[in-house]
Amino acid sequence: MVIPSVLYEAIIVGIYTEIIFRIITMFLQNASIPTLFVVGFLKHFLGYYLQLQSSFCYYYGKSHAIITDNFINECIIEGIIFTLIYLLLPSAFMSGFLLHIISEYTGIHNLFIKYRCRK
Repeated sequence: MVIPSVLYEAIIVGIYTEIIFRIITMFLQNASIPTLFVVGFLKHFLGYYLQLQSSFCYYYGKSHAIITDNFINECIIEGIIFTLIYLLLPSAFMSGFLLHIISEYTGIHNLFIKYRCRK
């Protein structure tokens, strides 16, 4: 069962992902594998600098997100996973949406809160 707050978060992430996808494909003109990787990479990378990750932390009772030594690796992994999901389901919105749902129910978000969110 999907919890309503997770569903709302996933919708916001889907919209955010769709916006990044549209901006990147305006410049790169297609949805090739390198382009998809860039979208996934930037989704995570910009999420920190646009304070989206800190907002997520705040929602779960913490004050802000920090960058760890693994930040670039996380961006790379998100780029790869986004690419794989998009290749299975070619929609930026749905790929971002599903990536968020999958992260919630596999425990990745709990790890994010534990290691990236600070009081």
